[in-house]
Formats: sequence, C-alpha cells, structure tokens
Amino acid sequence: MEMISYEDKQKVRFYYEFHSFLVKEKPNMEQVKNYLKPQPKELKQLQLPEQEEEEQIKQEIIQPRKKKDMAFMILSALLFLIAIAIAISYAIRIFLFGFYYKFVLGFIIALGCFIGSLCYFCYKLSAKRSKVRDISVLQEEERTQLLEDDQKTELLMEDPLGYLIPKKEDEEKICISCDGFLIGSLLEGNDYILEKTGVSRRHLKFFLKDENVWIEDLDSTNGTKINGKKIKKHQLKEGDQIKIAKEEYLFTQTQD
Repeated sequence: MEMISYEDKQKVRFYYEFHSFLVKEKPNMEQVKNYLKPQPKELKQLQLPEQEEEEQIKQEIIQPRKKKDMAFMILSALLFLIAIAIAISYAIRIFLFGFYYKFVLGFIIALGCFIGSLCYFCYKLSAKRSKVRDISVLQEEERTQLLEDDQKTELLMEDPLGYLIPKKEDEEKICISCDGFLIGSLLEGNDYILEKTGVSRRHLKFFLKDENVWIEDLDSTNGTKINGKKIKKHQLKEGDQIKIAKEEYLFTQTQD
C-alpha cells in the first residue's frame, strides 16, 4: 500500500472507508481482493451493449402494452358514444310509444354500457395518476438518499485530530485523520503503515476522550514514549515528543 499525503482527500477518504470495511466486516483475503480490485475497462465496455439490449427489451414490452391500452381506450370511447346514442333513441321511443318492454330492456342495456364505459375511463385515469404519484415519491426518496449519502461523506472529511511532525526532514508528516487512528507495520488493518525497525504490527492508537486527544500503546514490543517516558495511555498536549520504537515525532494540532 502506497504512502499518501493527508492533503489528498480522495485517497484519505478511500483508506478511511477501507479501514471501516476491515473493522466491521472482518473479511478474508479473497473479499479484500474483491474490494480493492477495480472493474476492468473492457468489462465496463462489454456491459454497455447489455444495458442497451435490456433497454430495447423493455421498450419491446412497454410499447405493445401502450398500444393495447390505446386500443382499449378508443374502443371504450366508441362504446361510450354508441351507448349514449342507443340510450337516447330508446328514451325517445319510450316517451312516444310508452313503456313497451323491448324499449325498456334496450334502454337499460344501453345505459349499462354507458355506465361501464364511464367507469373504465375513471379507472384508467386514476391508475395513471397513481403511477405518476408513485414515480414522484420514488424520485423524492432517491434525492433524499443521495443527500444523506453526501452528508455521510462530509462526516468522513472532518478536521483531523492532529499531526505527527517527524524529526528527520526526509520523512513525511502523519495526519491523524480520525478517532481510533491506528499506526503499525502491518499492511492491513492500520490507518497508517510505518514500516520501520522495531515498529510492531499494530503499535499504537490515537483516540478522543472528553474532547482531548489521547494516545495508547497496543502492547507493542518496543513501546511508545512521550517526552522520554514510556506510556500505556497518555493525554497529548501541543508540542509533545512522541517516540514510536526508534522513530521520533512532534505532536501538533495545527496544520502548519
């Protein structure tokens, strides 16, 4: 794993999320490889035709359904008009010739067709409005979820707890970017990899307690010293000298 600068926010975010994945999921090596392995460009390119084919299939299913619905609407409209005409015709006959049973039966049938057509129109209109409302609700939920995800991402980029300034000029500054920040020589499970002589696999941890930054030695072989004294847990102050095995650093909470 390459060493990264605390100023590279994209890499800091990636390694923070990767650390969270390791701590929460406790994956095996195969799962870690799958997590870190980027998707090949060729695979992405191969997926595009599949997506186009899927969209084409959807269109082939949706378009006939739309045509079928349109045909039913036209048929219902014709039935609606015919039913009105027949009902009016039988109503006129009843008015002119009296309540002859054939006229009454024809009027009732025509009136039934008229009511059925009207109900079908109302049902279709209600179904369309319901579908539009459901789509609007889903879109609003997606927007809300995206906003929540953005807020979560912002939380990952909070101000760091502090910095470790190396005594050697050719060494890089260590940014303590989160609560529970781990330093060790192991390539997996640490927030910062310090591959130096005497540094244990999981050497020490930085954490917050009562809004103060603390350091804890994780039972390392060569220990951790603050201002020349070996410690187990210690509340850090501005300018404290930290010695990790043979490596010496100055603790500061200011970036400069």
